[in-house]
Amino acid sequence: MMLRAFVLAFGVLLLLCGGLTLFIGHSPAGLGVLVFGALITTGTIFERRYNTPSATQPGPGFEPTNETYIDPVTGARTETWFNPKTGERRYFTR
Repeated sequence: MMLRAFVLAFGVLLLLCGGLTLFIGHSPAGLGVLVFGALITTGTIFERRYNTPSATQPGPGFEPTNETYIDPVTGARTETWFNPKTGERRYFTR
């Protein structure tokens, strides 16, 4: 969580520096910094987050897979369920 906040702050800082550089009139350098800052910021905001396991069994259309693991957050044994029609995966703890 702390790393995500640092990367987001760094991306926003690059956006500000790039925008300021473009505003002052140094276009080539400012444009590169602005684009790099935009990539870092949008990538951090829209990254996929960890899907936490649910205590309720997935609904119709989901099939259990052979995948099981120990959830690093709760320490519980977790099963992976898969919906072949949508490709969605859900995680279920017993």
